[in-house]
Amino acid sequence: MDLHSEFLGHLFKKEVLRDVELLKLSNEIIFPVSHEMTCRLYKVNQDTINFDYLGVLLPGYYFETIAVYKSNSLFLREDFYNYYLLNKSLYDCTQYLIQQFPLIESCMLACASFTIREAATERKDSKNFVNGILVDVFVADDGSINVFADDKYGLPSNKPLMIYRFDDGNIVTLIGNYYLELFQDLNDRQLISLNKLF
Repeated sequence: MDLHSEFLGHLFKKEVLRDVELLKLSNEIIFPVSHEMTCRLYKVNQDTINFDYLGVLLPGYYFETIAVYKSNSLFLREDFYNYYLLNKSLYDCTQYLIQQFPLIESCMLACASFTIREAATERKDSKNFVNGILVDVFVADDGSINVFADDKYGLPSNKPLMIYRFDDGNIVTLIGNYYLELFQDLNDRQLISLNKLF
């Protein structure tokens, strides 16, 4: 069983769907989902619950959101949505309308991921497939690393979503000026994994 299948199986479990509704009414912020898998439900507000999994990154851990229960919709990250479409008959969920994250959000989440941050530390041009999104990493003339979603997504090709710079050997993460508002919105909704390291 691959990760997409395993996580989607948990997303649609009756117990998890029940816990989502309980968490909306609760004063709690976090519910664990499963002891076999390191997942959690995280309440952003009364109407929005994130489904996160625990990722490992030396020397620490981080949470990454793969789905959001919001009102009567379940928003899936691009790669999980694509997997769901191919295997829709395996999952029974009439309680929620299944949707994918908006494309611009998916692109920002991929560019602001630990996978791309690690690619930036290699300081070379590369193409990466992250969360179902094709991401281009380019070294600029000043040595900074500019990160774009692939041209096929139709975003401005001269405006990087993320910029990584190196200061005394340490990597510094910057948000492309054009996308500051989007980044802040995603961060406020607890979707930026770079800011969920512990």
